[in-house]
Amino acid sequence: TKPTMTKSLTNSMRGIAIIAIVLHNFIHWLGPMVKENESTFNRHNTDRLLVELMNPSFDLAAHLFSFFGHYGVPVFLFLSAYGLVKKYEGRPEGVGSGWKRGCSFIWKHYKKLFSMMIFGYTAFVMVDYMTPGPRHYEFWNVVGQLLMISNFYPEPNHAIWPGPYWYFGLPMQLYILYYLILGRTKTWVTIVLTIACLAA
Repeated sequence: TKPTMTKSLTNSMRGIAIIAIVLHNFIHWLGPMVKENESTFNRHNTDRLLVELMNPSFDLAAHLFSFFGHYGVPVFLFLSAYGLVKKYEGRPEGVGSGWKRGCSFIWKHYKKLFSMMIFGYTAFVMVDYMTPGPRHYEFWNVVGQLLMISNFYPEPNHAIWPGPYWYFGLPMQLYILYYLILGRTKTWVTIVLTIACLAA
């Protein structure tokens, strides 16, 4: 029999991914832990990890979560994409077609992400404005986050903070991509898009 991704298994994997991400971010605050190569490659980070692996200490687990914990994000994205495919490709009509169906599909997923984000984000923005310091949300940063488009800003790192809130725009944009392109085209188009993304 073929192995299947059950709901229980995917929920367990999501839980592990969340723990890895939380520990990854938390451990950065604890001290001089090995930093990751998340968006750019830094040889120093890799060399430090190798030193820690060759000379293990009580901090080894913390170093490993610090360096590798961010891989929980692609695991989470994969599981979301898998669930999306299982949900819609099992239906005779798939995701459907047409602007009305597309807007309904996108709005449904926007509301789901918005409801998960809004309470924590609102609390953070209020605390941010009450806390003295040089770094504060500007009006358009808040608008961009609420619309889930701030990762398209010229300097997204200054528009998206603290860390968790950048994530909401990413699945939203992938939902749109799924509906507009991947959910309604032939396999060869998906392959070409994948190769183009890898090449970029």
